[in-house]
Amino acid sequence: MILSSLFYIYLVIGLIFSIFFLLIGFKRMDSIGNSSSVLTKVFWLPGFIFLWPLLLTKYITSKGNAEQTEH
Repeated sequence: MILSSLFYIYLVIGLIFSIFFLLIGFKRMDSIGNSSSVLTKVFWLPGFIFLWPLLLTKYITSKGNAEQTEH
């Protein structure tokens, strides 16, 4: 029971993150992927949902690198 609740919480957080990532984060991290079609982004959505901790880490580190190179 507890494991299934944790799994659903993980999926909800992943869904919220993936929507944010598709709308905002993906533009910052990958310029080629940003120009892809909507259908391609729909195919990526399950991967974003399940791999959100890794993508969040990559997003945070790439954001920090972008700020360092601008100054």
